[in-house]
Amino acid sequence: MDNIQEHLTILKDVLVKEFRAIQVLNEITKEERLVLTSNDICGLLILEEHKEAVLDEMSQLNDRRRLVVRQLAELVGLKNQSPTLANVLDEIDNEYCDRLKRLHEGIVALSGGIRNITFSNRALAKEGLVRVDAVQSFLLDLFQPLAN
Repeated sequence: MDNIQEHLTILKDVLVKEFRAIQVLNEITKEERLVLTSNDICGLLILEEHKEAVLDEMSQLNDRRRLVVRQLAELVGLKNQSPTLANVLDEIDNEYCDRLKRLHEGIVALSGGIRNITFSNRALAKEGLVRVDAVQSFLLDLFQPLAN
């Protein structure tokens, strides 16, 4: 059981890091909305660089979490080819696992909120591009010679 507990501790550390990273991503996504509404291109570029770094970190954490979940699945005797966190924690079923489940639920909830904000941000970005195209067309029309 010690080996299982060690893996649960590693899993907790990974989930905590994932939760913190997703909180940062949530803040970046909210800041994106403000930058998009104020047409701050430089601010948007800075946020996108920061966002890329956070997404890279989250990808690494996700890979680490999946590895630990697979290892735990083997330790508890799950034969599933692609075990989920919930499957594994249900097999162990202790108070510590309940805390891990709640932590994972928090990550999933924040992810859903980020997804919603991202859809709104995408709409704002598209609207901005339409305005830029309209201004560009207007300016080009100003410099076109008049037809006789």
